[in-house]
Amino acid sequence: MKHLNGSILSQAIKEIFSMVKRCLIEFCHELEKMAESKKLDGLIKRLHKIGVSDDEFIIAGSAAIKKNYPDFREIDDLDVIVSPPAFKRLAQSGKLIKWSGGTVKRGLRTSDDAIEMATRFRDIPFRSYMGGGRSSVVDGVRTISMPVALKWKIEAGRTKDIPDAEFLKKKGVQPSK
Repeated sequence: MKHLNGSILSQAIKEIFSMVKRCLIEFCHELEKMAESKKLDGLIKRLHKIGVSDDEFIIAGSAAIKKNYPDFREIDDLDVIVSPPAFKRLAQSGKLIKWSGGTVKRGLRTSDDAIEMATRFRDIPFRSYMGGGRSSVVDGVRTISMPVALKWKIEAGRTKDIPDAEFLKKKGVQPSK
């Protein structure tokens, strides 16, 4: 009888450890999501710190997807479409580095490449994103719309954009026309 109780106790301990392990794994995943959200929020705060107000920028690229869908993959940087007056002011401040590449002919970036900005993306100027369903406000921050993000990801045709496009399609997003 003593051996039977030990066996039952041993099984109960194994089940408890298994439950604790599952809970810890779920907890760690939630912490990772929170940390990633803080990373995006930190980049937005940094944008404010260098002198760009909420009405002067629109988040683009993968960061826009992350802002709309917190369960989206980890992001590395913040691509931003800024108003021409903000761009001019920042260019004259000397705080940012001038750059060009991809679809951006004239841009600014932070020295660590964490934030890249331009007055137009895909040859569409800042003001044009303010209407026509090209942007939306999420938690007080303007981002490009998810149909626009999906269109860009498909058009870019880069290997790294394929999973992003698939993610948006699974969320029911249709590309803009």
